[in-house]
Amino acid sequence: MGTLRLRAVTLGTLRLQAVTMGTLRLQAVTMGTLRLQAVTMGTLRLRAVTLGTLRLQEVTMGTLRLQAVTLGTLRLQAVTMGTLRLRVVTMGTLRLRVVTLGTLRLRVVTLGTLRLQVVTLGTLRLQVVTLGTLRLQAVTLGTFTLAGGDYGYITLAGGDSGYITLAGGDSGYITLAGGDSGYIYACRR
Repeated sequence: MGTLRLRAVTLGTLRLQAVTMGTLRLQAVTMGTLRLQAVTMGTLRLRAVTLGTLRLQEVTMGTLRLQAVTLGTLRLQAVTMGTLRLRVVTMGTLRLRVVTLGTLRLRVVTLGTLRLQVVTLGTLRLQVVTLGTLRLQAVTLGTFTLAGGDYGYITLAGGDSGYITLAGGDSGYITLAGGDSGYIYACRR
């Protein structure tokens, strides 16, 4: 598997190590709480930096790239492969995820029992909010919006002024409105 080569240099608190064997190469630098590591093998590359509670890692292989940063309870991860991109941020109970693939974008935020999801594809947008048993959904396409929740209502909205609202449930009502002034209102119960 090739010739093994090892080098090590020490100067006070500074220490440098290098190992080479064929296409495999390992380097490590240490100085106090600072530590740097690098591994290379063909198209695979790994780098890691540590300084106190801060840690940075990066892995690259062809078009695939993975990055991770940790600082105390804060953690950031990013994955890239071609047009696909994934990012994850975690801090305590807070978690944020973002996925991008071409024009498609997905965002998810979680904080305890609260969850927010947003999907975007061109002018199409879908939002979902969940808090315990409560769930609210909204779909937007251009100026057109469709929303629905656990309290049974649907809203169709379009344009700067004209809108239509259809709602049902215990206090069920129907509202049809359009234009700056004209409207029709009907209520049951």
